[in-house]
Amino acid sequence: MVSERKKRMAEKLRSFFKSYRTVFVFDLHSIPASQLHKIRELLKDVAKIFVVKKRILQKVAEEEKITLPLEGIRIPALIFSDKPVFEVVKKLRLFKLPMKAKPGNKAPKDIVIKKGVTKVPAGPAIATFKAFKIPTFVKEGKIAIREDFTLCKAGEVISENMVSLLNLLGIEPLEIGIKPKYAYSENIVYDEFVLSLEEDWFREGIKSSVSNALNLATNLKIPTKQNISLLLAEGYMNARNLGLYLGIPSRETISELLVKAYMNAKALESFLRN
Repeated sequence: MVSERKKRMAEKLRSFFKSYRTVFVFDLHSIPASQLHKIRELLKDVAKIFVVKKRILQKVAEEEKITLPLEGIRIPALIFSDKPVFEVVKKLRLFKLPMKAKPGNKAPKDIVIKKGVTKVPAGPAIATFKAFKIPTFVKEGKIAIREDFTLCKAGEVISENMVSLLNLLGIEPLEIGIKPKYAYSENIVYDEFVLSLEEDWFREGIKSSVSNALNLATNLKIPTKQNISLLLAEGYMNARNLGLYLGIPSRETISELLVKAYMNAKALESFLRN
């Protein structure tokens, strides 16, 4: 029997699908609850985040005839917004929050411990610094770093001992954000690859497509709003040149035809005299 809580969740989900223009699906599996709360706060002006059980989401999406691929998503969460897809994506890229490292994580960039006085009291903790050969001294009862020290280079695996030191110093070297797996808007599904593309890529693609279409229409003599002036100019020049070639007088050709006739007459006169 379906619990009242699940019924309320399904009903709320239906109302969201009907009320919002765009929905994103992302995996909550790797995002800590504390960070999700921060992201929810950052996005509150542009979108709503809704966490739902996978089975309920599948059932409601099927009932509403909404295509939401959920393969590979362990804990689905949804972002609802009235903004266009790529406007929301652009904002999502800006939302990055620091996160603590775990053993086995790879450093996204060089992890550097800056020189200066730390908040760590002098005492047994000094041994942790010495284990990494970090030059230290004691100042006002606190451990101080003599010079900047690179603990882990970009791409290297962060060890358990490194994690202990980073936590001791309160350093959060990783970044976390929302990377949507899919988006659904106005009966169109956008996959992860499309959502990863930059706005400039679409802009340049549209420019190239418009240019190619315009060239094709012009070459095939198909009139459009964009090429009609060019086609008329080309048609005018072709008609004028044909009129001159065939000697057909018109307002556009009469002056050149008269000059041509005069030159021919002068040439004939010169020939007859000789």
